[in-house]
Amino acid sequence: MATGDGLIARLLPADGELSLAALAAIAVAAARCGNGVVEVTQRGSLQVRGLSAETVAGLERAVHAAGASPPAGPPVHVGPLAGLDPAEIADPRPLAAMLRDRLAAAVTAAAPAKLAIIVDGGGGFGLDGLSADLRLVAVRTAGVPAWRLETDDGALTPPLLPAEAVAAAVAFVAGLDRSQRKRPRPRVPVVPVGVLIDGAAAGVVVPYGFTDAGRLADLAVAAAGAGATRIRLSPGHGLVFVGTGSAGSGAPAGLGASPVTAAAAAGFAPTALLAAAAELGFIVGPGDPRLALSVCAGAPACGSGEAPTRALADAVVAAAAPLIAEGGSVHLSGCAKGCARATPADLTIVGRVGSYGMVRDGRAGDCPDETVPPEALLAALALVRPTG
Repeated sequence: MATGDGLIARLLPADGELSLAALAAIAVAAARCGNGVVEVTQRGSLQVRGLSAETVAGLERAVHAAGASPPAGPPVHVGPLAGLDPAEIADPRPLAAMLRDRLAAAVTAAAPAKLAIIVDGGGGFGLDGLSADLRLVAVRTAGVPAWRLETDDGALTPPLLPAEAVAAAVAFVAGLDRSQRKRPRPRVPVVPVGVLIDGAAAGVVVPYGFTDAGRLADLAVAAAGAGATRIRLSPGHGLVFVGTGSAGSGAPAGLGASPVTAAAAAGFAPTALLAAAAELGFIVGPGDPRLALSVCAGAPACGSGEAPTRALADAVVAAAAPLIAEGGSVHLSGCAKGCARATPADLTIVGRVGSYGMVRDGRAGDCPDETVPPEALLAALALVRPTG
């Protein structure tokens, strides 16, 4: 996809999982082939920015060489703790694999663009917080896990056995009319951050969803030093690290002779990983005020952006500290499209050419309550309090 800073490549590997070596290799390729900016999206995909027509092939080769090739067909999302969370009803990964295979064989150009499919096994970090065109949700029937097809408007089927659920899902996608698709109901995902599942995993959040390639590569090396072997992309701009001993984590893959091979033999130390991640500037706890801000790429990185956003992110969080301390949410958008947050925020700041609009309890496309010049923005933010 082309935008203000060149081409963007989006990657969602099977089950959202990568080896640490693959993550480090992608970070190196992002610096070599793009502008060094790597994003973890709100839906949990990996994006590399600043590519050109001449460098895309180099990134593609690096992804394949790292063993991170995305599966064929429409993307199918599973939760970041699939197979690890003892509270989940069923591990969604086998069903997701079946569905990917069937969709790749049966649905090609007929599938709508940006199709969103979720297989949700439940648990403490399920995917109910993501909107979707179709979701397959684990339910219990007489003590046996089954799968129900749903849209954001409600259930489509009764609980089905896995093969029946996959067949029904393929038929639904094949018959989906792009012109009749509704805008998915806005949701807010639960972000897994901190020590998770009694120390079997550790979650960090990429602040505002973007980082530089060098810092991401350093995080991969630090995670290996703490005994992690795999990483799972998570909704809410998250990265979940698991170790070799974690149930369902799979065996290490593709570590080669990289410095990432230094994974500690003594086991996974999530607290050490989180300390290293904090030193690198990542979010490691649910109380971090940066979690309150949703921000898009803005100008000039986004072709639609009318004003800068990311360069202001830390200053906006600091200026809006009184609002955030009272549980308020802030959305900083480079234009009225509001791509970073579909739900209303306590305060939405909308970039306009030469100014910023401020919307209370609304979205980026709403009429602003006031408009301020860039030099007055931070002072205006300090005066805002929740209205509820």
